[in-house]
Amino acid sequence: GLSLDTVNFDSCANLREVRNLNLVASGSSSPFKNCVNLETLQGNLSLRDSISSAFYRCAKLSNIHNTLNLDLTNVTSMNETFYGCSSFTWDEVKFILSKVSNKLTSLGWRTFASCGNIVGEVPQDLFAECTNVNSIYELFSGNTGIEGELPSGLFSGMTKLNNCREAFRGTS
Repeated sequence: GLSLDTVNFDSCANLREVRNLNLVASGSSSPFKNCVNLETLQGNLSLRDSISSAFYRCAKLSNIHNTLNLDLTNVTSMNETFYGCSSFTWDEVKFILSKVSNKLTSLGWRTFASCGNIVGEVPQDLFAECTNVNSIYELFSGNTGIEGELPSGLFSGMTKLNNCREAFRGTS
């Protein structure tokens, strides 16, 4: 696949879809940051290392759980990675978190914050693959559609978790 050194769509406001994607992005790259009209990604995407702001404010992006072969097994931290992806539902969040490995240590700052279409109760097994995560600081901050009590045992497999400050701030 292409490396991010070759392709970067940062702030391509007119980009609506990418088909047959075969991209590897690592380090501090933000391959789709501020692609505010991006609706569809289809193909293969491998993100590695610390992936801050990779999809920051991709407000129209949705349905990636059906169109994207996503590899996050070499991701170590996420910060604002999916911030402002306001078309995301629990389906996208569960899909993304099912693709991580024990290399992920931080879901960091505002990874899924301001994703206004995430509504309803938090799934019981949401963090099943996040066994080495130590921080979920402001993870879902500002998602007013999240409601109900957090499921008992939600964090039980996260034995290294030491910072969940304001993880669900602004939710119901």
